[in-house]
Amino acid sequence: MGIEYTYNDRTGLIVMQPSGTISFDDVIEYEEMFMRDHPSPPQYVEVIRMEEVEDVVFSYSSYKAVICAIEKWKRFGHKLTLFCAFTEKHKEMTDLLLPIFQNIDISIQVCYSEDELQEILTALNLRAS
Repeated sequence: MGIEYTYNDRTGLIVMQPSGTISFDDVIEYEEMFMRDHPSPPQYVEVIRMEEVEDVVFSYSSYKAVICAIEKWKRFGHKLTLFCAFTEKHKEMTDLLLPIFQNIDISIQVCYSEDELQEILTALNLRAS
């Protein structure tokens, strides 16, 4: 497991770079760490770069906890999440995650290429780091 991120407090852009096998517990830990380290961000856009993810592991016991964490994340200032799913493997992983976000009505979009990601970020006046 590993989730690293960069945050531009001027633009509100978070670039999340998970690697290895990711679990719900990892996502909860990342969200709690970000909210602790950045207690008053403006509305922000989150880019989730899936390139280094090998697998996603779901645990029913932590499902409710991740839903609660994402709900808090949403109230914290979330504007949009962009999933980068550039390979077939990462498209499949993202397809597994999308229903979780859709169930809590969080704004998400999947980018299937770097060009598509950059086009969206440009339209939002943001740049990925």
